[in-house]
Amino acid sequence: YQYTKAVMETSEWLTATANTVELWGDNTLERLSLHANLERLKSLQISLPEEQPKVDNLRSCGIKVIPGTLESGQINIRSQIDTTTQEWQGLLSSVQLTIDSLENKIKQWQEYEILKDVCLTWLRDTDTKLHAFDLNSTLKEKTDQLETLKSLQGEVKAKELEIDTVTERSQQLHKEHTMRTSHLTELSVKYQNISSKVKDLFSKWQQHVGTHSEYEAKLGECNTWISDINLKLVRAQDMSMLTQNDIEAKISTLNDLILCKDEGFGKVQNIVELAQSVLANTS
Repeated sequence: YQYTKAVMETSEWLTATANTVELWGDNTLERLSLHANLERLKSLQISLPEEQPKVDNLRSCGIKVIPGTLESGQINIRSQIDTTTQEWQGLLSSVQLTIDSLENKIKQWQEYEILKDVCLTWLRDTDTKLHAFDLNSTLKEKTDQLETLKSLQGEVKAKELEIDTVTERSQQLHKEHTMRTSHLTELSVKYQNISSKVKDLFSKWQQHVGTHSEYEAKLGECNTWISDINLKLVRAQDMSMLTQNDIEAKISTLNDLILCKDEGFGKVQNIVELAQSVLANTS
């Protein structure tokens, strides 16, 4: 009777404990549960040596009843002792493997959190840089700022792979259980916002530089054109030693200059319009 009782109690305990280990070993749970179950498993592992007497008692009871048992029954008893011993060793091994599995999953979570924090810090710093871009007073300052934006745009593009890698890790860690979408898309959304922002700023500053460059070029052309007109006027006003042909040539020149009035108005009007655009994006 003692042997039968020992077999029932030990088998029930081994089965129940193995089921508990399997339950606590679920590494698809959220992080708080992983940490809690890991502590439970470690406590169980520490207490397991105290359960060794159960297995020893079964073996002892079995050995005692073997002499008074038929040969077929003796085979069953020895088989039961071996099976229980194997289940006990299997339980010890399972607990250690389950602890290793949970520790590995927790480590993956920690590595992911570190990478995510690094990316979030970079995104915040980059966003701060983008907010620091302000209007400039000269074409050179605008051109320099455009170059800085171009460099930053390249930096943002280069970061895409790292952001994708962290996002994939997040998806792998979350895929086994339901998580809010925000946890999965937080990095991606913030990165896309930064990427769009730097692209828009670069395009905006390209326009600033382009408009200012065009304004300065047109202004230079207009000044040259006015200087040329003035030179022609000075020459036309020189009345010394004139022949009939010279007088006719001067009249022709003056007529040509009169016709330039509309052209000049168009040039000046164009420059005024450009100047208004430049003023709007100049500090």
